Amino acid sequence: MQRARTCGIMGNGIQRGLCLLLGVLMSAHAAFCPSWTSSQCPLADNTMTRFETELTENMAGQPQAFFAIRKVLAQNVAKFADRNPNPPSMLSATRAWKKLDNAVSISTVIDANTTSRAAALVENTLDYTMSYFGRKSSPASPKTPDRPLFMHFSGPTGVGKSMTADVIARSMFQSTFNSAQELCGRLSFLMNDFASQKPSDIKRNLAEIRKKVAEQLYHCPRSVLIFDEVQAVPEEVLDGTIDIFDHEGSAPLHFDGSPVVTSSCVVIVISDMGSTKLSPGMDRIAARHAVEQDAQERFTNSRKKALLNNVVPFLPLSVEDLAQVAVMELKQLNGRLAREYRGVWGGTITWQKEVPSWLAERCHDELTCYDDGGRGVETVVTHEVQSVVEDALLEECSQVSASDKVSYNNIHISVDEGAGEVTAAVDTVFDKKEFKEL
Repeated sequence: MQRARTCGIMGNGIQRGLCLLLGVLMSAHAAFCPSWTSSQCPLADNTMTRFETELTENMAGQPQAFFAIRKVLAQNVAKFADRNPNPPSMLSATRAWKKLDNAVSISTVIDANTTSRAAALVENTLDYTMSYFGRKSSPASPKTPDRPLFMHFSGPTGVGKSMTADVIARSMFQSTFNSAQELCGRLSFLMNDFASQKPSDIKRNLAEIRKKVAEQLYHCPRSVLIFDEVQAVPEEVLDGTIDIFDHEGSAPLHFDGSPVVTSSCVVIVISDMGSTKLSPGMDRIAARHAVEQDAQERFTNSRKKALLNNVVPFLPLSVEDLAQVAVMELKQLNGRLAREYRGVWGGTITWQKEVPSWLAERCHDELTCYDDGGRGVETVVTHEVQSVVEDALLEECSQVSASDKVSYNNIHISVDEGAGEVTAAVDTVFDKKEFKEL
């Protein structure tokens, strides 16, 4: 309110116009996701801490990939933090211009010359806002816009590529979701949906991708954009998609008549290129070469395939990695059943120390399971292990007396080597009264 009163008493038209503009920009919140809700997508102020914590808790293996991602992400976060921790969006700048334009057009106390000078000064201020994000200040400007951070996650199924991309998005933004529980700062494309080779479909698909990217970045310039299964698309779609961020061969993005900044976002493309040539323990140089060679063979005529060389290889999981996945999945199983049986069961799931390794070796030795990577282990735990645990749990809960109501006994998982399966049995702890006295 104080800013509005100050602007109102200024006699100089230029000062009044600049005051209105700066008031809007300085008070602007982080942009929102317009096609969903009016919820904002504010940046997190501890991105790298969140990234490290979630990877440690939820990911297994891939030390080379995580080292490379950690390095470039930290540099990118620092780059934008140094500029401005809460940058204005193009939406804020556009609204500021419109407000100033209205204010100047209805003013009767300034002459045409003053209006012209005010507009020029404000346009320069808006131009600075645009150049903040790395966009050219004008068509005549010799400056080439910066590219966004661009990463290519490549490797076999179930090794953490998509999960890592999601972790990056969740780490960069505060936990604000739309009505569909989608993170507002994240936009994901399943590129299989754009696999048609028909020229008319290619044109339509590229237009759809450009439209969605423009809308997202117009409102949230620091968005994380994920293009999954990129190996499925025609070369024209690949080139057209990369052109959005490479600023060569396609028109700049616009949304609602305003230019869109593309240099502030994080772009992640995900593929299975090189997956048949990768192996656990392969060094990063050899892994990159395998992926790049596969990209060259698949996209023989692409103008943009060189950008697919920004490779972060995700290697097949070793038995040790699969055992880590098994531990994580068993912990998640415990959490799910604790929520499902709340009020009748207050125990926990425990397991013999050999169980994770046994599950890992079993999955490693079965081609179908191993081809699914960590998802294969997840499937075994979700279907087979959960089944035997719930059998024991239901039997235990059925025997709880009406007076006790809640069982605090644990369910212990063991390996029956002779039968080649896991088993689950009740592990008696305390009755309710004794448990509360501890």
